[in-house]
Amino acid sequence: DILSGLDKELPDGLPEVLLIADGELDGWQRYPEAVADLPATPIDDELDGDLLQYSSGTTGRPKGIKRELPHVPPSETPGMMSALVGFWMQPDSVYLSPAPLYHTAPSVWSMQTHAAGITTVVLEKFDAEGALDAIQKYGVTQGQFVPVMFTRMLKLPEDVRNSYDMSSLRRVMHAAAPCPVEIKKQMIDWWGPIVDEYYASSE
Repeated sequence: DILSGLDKELPDGLPEVLLIADGELDGWQRYPEAVADLPATPIDDELDGDLLQYSSGTTGRPKGIKRELPHVPPSETPGMMSALVGFWMQPDSVYLSPAPLYHTAPSVWSMQTHAAGITTVVLEKFDAEGALDAIQKYGVTQGQFVPVMFTRMLKLPEDVRNSYDMSSLRRVMHAAAPCPVEIKKQMIDWWGPIVDEYYASSE
C-alpha cells in the first residue's frame, strides 16, 4: 500500500528504478521476469559499487561524499566484511537497524549485512518498546543503537522491559555519541556484557 502509485510521483527523466517489494504492484515488472533474460555468469568488469554518504551539515547543507569506486570485484572488497566478522556475524545472524537508513551507519551496516546474506530487520522509526518487540519477534542476534535509544528503552516500566525475551542477542553496538557510564552499566546489567561501542565519521 505504501508503494502504490509511486511510479506516478517520480519526476520524468529518471534512470530506470529497481524496486523490490512483496506482492504485486500495478505498472511494475516482477523481479524474476526482469532478470529472466540476463546471464547468471559474473560480469567481467563487475564492481561492487558504493554508498553515497552525506555529511552531517555542520558546514552548511549536507553534502554527498562521492568516493572513487574500489576497482576490485565484489568478492574481494575489503573493509566492512571484516567488521561484520568482528561483530560476531554468522550465517544465522539476524541484524536489527532501529534507526532510519538516511543516517550513515544504519545504511552502511544494513546494506553490508544484507549483501552478506544476513537477515536484516529495519524499523520504520525508532520506538522503545517496538525495538524490544522486534528483538523478540525476529530473534535478533546483533543490533546497532545510539545512546539515546538505550535511555528511552531504560525509561520503560520495568515490567514492560522484563516482558520481552532478549536472550537471542549476542552483540550490540552503539555509536554516534558517547554513552553515559551509568546508562551503559544499566544496559549491561539488562542485556549482559555484550554492549560495545565504536567511533567513526563521514566528515
